[in-house]
Amino acid sequence: MGKYPWYAVVDDKEPLLQGDFINSCPVVIPPAIIKLENVSAEVIEYDVTIMSQSCDLEQKIMEMLYAADVLPYLKICSESQLPTLNPFGV
Repeated sequence: MGKYPWYAVVDDKEPLLQGDFINSCPVVIPPAIIKLENVSAEVIEYDVTIMSQSCDLEQKIMEMLYAADVLPYLKICSESQLPTLNPFGV
């Protein structure tokens, strides 16, 4: 991680903090209609970043953790209808 020294791999014993990345995070996708006698769901893995505030996570006052999908910049630009600003000169 020499190119981005502000990022580092952390031990899984460390508490989650806002901005942490989780690769291959399993996300449960419930069905549109849930039948109580037979509940099943799809699980999809995403690379995500933690959006919840670190202070809320440390105080354990949240019922849910907020995360966002991490997508490569060029993938977002190629799928967007917006003009590409391309600040990285790529």
